[in-house]
Amino acid sequence: MNEPLDVAMTELRLIPRGSLAQNMFRDAYFCLRENSLGRRPEIAADPLVVRDEAAALIRKTFPGFTPAHDPALVTS
Repeated sequence: MNEPLDVAMTELRLIPRGSLAQNMFRDAYFCLRENSLGRRPEIAADPLVVRDEAAALIRKTFPGFTPAHDPALVTS
């Protein structure tokens, strides 16, 4: 596997499955994180920035959404 994919998959393990909104957050996080680590990133390569951006996307459909994740996701 390539490094960006490995990083994104490792971090995805720290985000549990759950409700529709939570699962959409997982998908958004994964896509944004891969982009952030790619050749032409459109978002900063910081898990905290990626988490916040993914949560903002989900809040457009599910206002008040709070993502569930292991604290290690943003402290690594």
